[in-house]
Amino acid sequence: MKYLVLFFITLFAINTSNAAVLPVFGADLAAKNKYVWRGLVFNDEYVLWPDIWINWYGFTLTGWSSIDLTNVKDKQFEITDLAYYFEYAHYFGPISSTIGYVHYTYPGSAYGPASVATGEIYGKVGTNVKLSEIDISINYDIKEAKGFYISSGINKEFSFGSFVPTIAFSLGYADKKHNIYYFGLEKAGLTDFNSSFIIKYTPPSPLGKFLTIAGDLNYTIVIDKDLSNIVKSYNTGKNFHFGFALNFYFSTGGE
Repeated sequence: MKYLVLFFITLFAINTSNAAVLPVFGADLAAKNKYVWRGLVFNDEYVLWPDIWINWYGFTLTGWSSIDLTNVKDKQFEITDLAYYFEYAHYFGPISSTIGYVHYTYPGSAYGPASVATGEIYGKVGTNVKLSEIDISINYDIKEAKGFYISSGINKEFSFGSFVPTIAFSLGYADKKHNIYYFGLEKAGLTDFNSSFIIKYTPPSPLGKFLTIAGDLNYTIVIDKDLSNIVKSYNTGKNFHFGFALNFYFSTGGE
């Protein structure tokens, strides 16, 4: 962990030696009809996902939480999940790249073994191919699971004035250690397939300078039969879920 911190400090020192960059602040507030993550259903009723973030010199620090809106788990209006992200993004010509660390905590949940705080290092690369964006990301849990999760995705963005619809697909794969920790089955295999339709709306100025509104429709299925059967034992291996979000941002440069 200390080497990871040293690595990010070195990157920051290199970046800040260049021309001055002003920070950008933001906050997001999303309401979801259920909490689905890598094919797993953490809550099959409504949740609220607030976060705050700051971006400076390509570095982004984010604090994210999940709040149960119903009493399905006797945790109504409590923060069940807290996650802290620290990442760095950079472009190499047409290639986008991101590296980061996320620390997961579960202050008000009862998820069993996964309720123990853990953390992942991750990397992501992407590029545009024939007007579509493709990417691949690799996450490795360095604390509890000690396993890999790999996701590949493709998305296509359209533009209709103030409205920007996006169609996206992703496929996840995980090794034995990841799956025994989260699914309870020591088997490597395809985990989740996700399809999404997302639409963002930017209001006219002056609201459009610091606010966007977004809605999303998603369908998730657990691919591996054995993993799917485990999920079906308490929910379903197939999930339709949707959400609505407000995204706020503020640049200290006034742009």
